[in-house]
Amino acid sequence: MSILQMFAAARGPLVIALCAVLWGTVGIAVLQLYQLGNIVPAAIGFYRLSLAAVLLGALCCAFRKCLPSGRDLAVVALMGAAQAAYQGCYFVAVRESGVVVAALVTLCMAPLWVAALSAALWRERLGWRARGALLLALAGTVLLISAPGNTGADIRGALWACGSALGYAVFVLAGRTLADRHDPLSVTAPAFGVGALLLLPLAGPSGVAVVLPAEGWAIVLYLGALPTALAYLLFMDALRVTSATLASTVTLLEPLVSTLLAALVFGERLGAGGWLGAALLLAALVALTRLEQTRAAPTIPVTSTR
Repeated sequence: MSILQMFAAARGPLVIALCAVLWGTVGIAVLQLYQLGNIVPAAIGFYRLSLAAVLLGALCCAFRKCLPSGRDLAVVALMGAAQAAYQGCYFVAVRESGVVVAALVTLCMAPLWVAALSAALWRERLGWRARGALLLALAGTVLLISAPGNTGADIRGALWACGSALGYAVFVLAGRTLADRHDPLSVTAPAFGVGALLLLPLAGPSGVAVVLPAEGWAIVLYLGALPTALAYLLFMDALRVTSATLASTVTLLEPLVSTLLAALVFGERLGAGGWLGAALLLAALVALTRLEQTRAAPTIPVTSTR
């Protein structure tokens, strides 16, 4: 195999790894925003989604993508509501428990919520592996928030993270119903717009009109442009040349990046029990990833909190 062939084969995983790194910086960016100004979680979510919606909407116009219509608009609205719940809950979780707990619980619980909701709504069989993964995730979450030596661990933050994972799971499942009829870009752009509109009243006039230094607004622009709009586009392109299994494995870089950055920038630490809890959560995620090998790959990945 030539060097060019090797590069072509590695392009997909390398791009997905870049996306995972970008997603892993979200929690750190949000914590920095909290320190720079009195900004509320809903306002952060509003700015992130609205900026991403504008950027992705511009691409829809440039490439003349057809937007959903009729009953599919209701599904897009549901996706927007789920995205608003995900954003709001995740940013509260970061504020209450720090980046490590919020990222690990949200990332690992999202596919479990997908499996549970699929079993409830479409009667997909919840086999022993999925049930075992659920038990592992619950045990890991308990250890993560209760073991001594974990910096900032708080049950309220973990509950908000579980709510964030539920919102993302609904976003994924709703997106699956449109996958065969619409381009992902033409679905995600309006969904992000709906999510931003729903977060607007929660942020309130004072939240939207928050006073931030130039550094703060630069972080807001970063959140909307790079780990949201750009990372999404890169990820969807890379999925065309990368198997779903490999993509799911590479995105495990996200919690690693979040943990390392949280330790370096904010001094967040996990004790021995916390690391055991993190290992159990990741084991649950790997079990669900292998379970997905026997199913059709989702249009919207379930292994990233984005």
